[in-house]
Amino acid sequence: AIPLALSVGVSSGRRRARERMTLRSGDGLEAGDEEDLVHAWGEDTTVGSFGDAGADDEEDLAAGNEAWLEAPEAEDALGDDQGGGAVADPYEDGWEEAAEGEGEGDDDLVDWPADDAAAEGASDAAIAEDEGLAWDGDEAEAAALEVVYETLNAENQQDGAPEEALLSLLREGFATRLFPGRRFHLEPFGSYVTDLGLPNSDGSGRSDLDVVLLFHGFRSDSFEAKEVRRDLVSPTIDQLASYLRRQPGIVLKNVVPRARVPIVTFETTDLSVDISVQQPYGVLNSWHLRDLCASGWPGRLRALARLVKLWAKSKAIHTAKDGALSSYGYVMLVTSFLQDRGGVPALRLNRQSGPYLDADAALRHVLDACSKSDRDAETHLPRPGQLWREPEVWEPSASDSTQAMAKPVELFHAWLDWMADVVLAFLEYSEGAEGRVPLADRHIVSVRGRTQEDLRADVTWSPKRREHWCPEASEVFMLIEEPLNGENVARCVRKEGLWAIHQEVCRARDFFATNPPDEEGLPPFKALLKLKPLSIRQQPPTSLGVGAGVSRCFGCGQAGHALRDCPKQQAAPPQRHVVGGIPQGQKRPLPQPGGFAQEPPTKRPTMSAFGAQARARALHATAAAGRPPWAAPARPGMVR
Repeated sequence: AIPLALSVGVSSGRRRARERMTLRSGDGLEAGDEEDLVHAWGEDTTVGSFGDAGADDEEDLAAGNEAWLEAPEAEDALGDDQGGGAVADPYEDGWEEAAEGEGEGDDDLVDWPADDAAAEGASDAAIAEDEGLAWDGDEAEAAALEVVYETLNAENQQDGAPEEALLSLLREGFATRLFPGRRFHLEPFGSYVTDLGLPNSDGSGRSDLDVVLLFHGFRSDSFEAKEVRRDLVSPTIDQLASYLRRQPGIVLKNVVPRARVPIVTFETTDLSVDISVQQPYGVLNSWHLRDLCASGWPGRLRALARLVKLWAKSKAIHTAKDGALSSYGYVMLVTSFLQDRGGVPALRLNRQSGPYLDADAALRHVLDACSKSDRDAETHLPRPGQLWREPEVWEPSASDSTQAMAKPVELFHAWLDWMADVVLAFLEYSEGAEGRVPLADRHIVSVRGRTQEDLRADVTWSPKRREHWCPEASEVFMLIEEPLNGENVARCVRKEGLWAIHQEVCRARDFFATNPPDEEGLPPFKALLKLKPLSIRQQPPTSLGVGAGVSRCFGCGQAGHALRDCPKQQAAPPQRHVVGGIPQGQKRPLPQPGGFAQEPPTKRPTMSAFGAQARARALHATAAAGRPPWAAPARPGMVR
């Protein structure tokens, strides 16, 4: 697989090799000279082919001469035939003599193949030499592995054009028509920022776009500031729903005004969008995770996170709604695993005032970063410089870690072992009390680079310590620290979800151990994805409620139409609910002494003349006694 990957292209590997060649060439070449090393002396010349260059030029290149090699004249390069004759093959006449150096270190600069067999060989070194670069086996393997990760991540990337166009449209409309004169920022977060969405080719579709509307001059929407929900969030949710309902090309799907995080959901032809108000943590978490993905061993975090999310989705353990783990929780697990293996650094800075940020401080950091003009060079997104360091790229080395040179599926296999042996190891001695196991006997997953003893002390600073980090007070089944606010990302995991994750991890390990590798010698990951889930739990409805003016069908639970217009109700044949053998809407027959049933009369019997006279006498007696008419005693068995 390595020669095939090298034949496709080894951009990053070539770049590093050219840098090493520049360093070996003595005093070094000026900027742009490495392009001359690759692209010979013409635009049409292929990489590493020197058929158009003179012999002197090749010797100068092999010797690392500092002089700028000027392109030979066209008639010298093409010969007497002016391009009609065949170009000399450098491998025919034994070009190993041209590599004999005239200076020190020439042997390390270029190593020309000695014969045709070396030129046509399928080894990594032969391909590297054919490209004009002398790589040893480790360098070629590292370059080929980097191509694998680059290719995997490139296949899963989304261009982001629909998201950018929609954000520009919304920002302009909000600023000119909905919130004129008010300072706000409409910022995306989630997979659009982190670039960790699932690929489109697997049928999962495009990832949803999550955005948040943040206003200046208000506190964050939190439990400590209840007035923000009343004065800002709830009115803004209603305004957004009213505005989006009138926009062409937008279909309002749902409004959830009374939830932990109120949102408005709408759809376009390309996207499904969720808008929240005055919630800063999602933006900060996405920025932090984006920088973590750009750090450490190149491409490892993004590639492994996508494999884990694909596996969790195929086993129905990928959502918090059914008691399993959220997508963000799985990414935290992957990041912590790679940090444990030395593949990703911990960027979060330690704070003297405490390990976590409150909601108002998080909002200030987001607004300050959005207001500044300096943004990330690659993503053009803001970065708060006071919370974590800038990304650090590390060169993978087998001497540093056994997983440094592992392929994506091999990393996934190692992650399964880490999950079973470290994160879920406490289940072996839980004895049915999984949620009550003390923190001292469990592993706290974190991406801040802290020891377990330090983490147990840090979580005491969390504002939700009793609900999220105290198994004695409330059952907690998994422990994943949110690096900014100190909450437990895995607080949503329930007992059945925990055992479902554990069973799928154990089955995946056994499947890799008992099944032969695929055609590339790797664990059969694709076959693992085809296995049916061991358990499927019923998920709750997708929404918690709807706002004013948005109808929801009581037949299918979807917003946007009433029960009478429900397509499912119209397609299904009418059915009558039966209770006790009697269809709904039909009166129950009265039992008769003779053993047969008789339908009850359609009207109540009228009062007889004798009864009317008796009733009149009673009313007269009541009036004579000074009591109101309605206090008159009723005839036995008669209903007023």
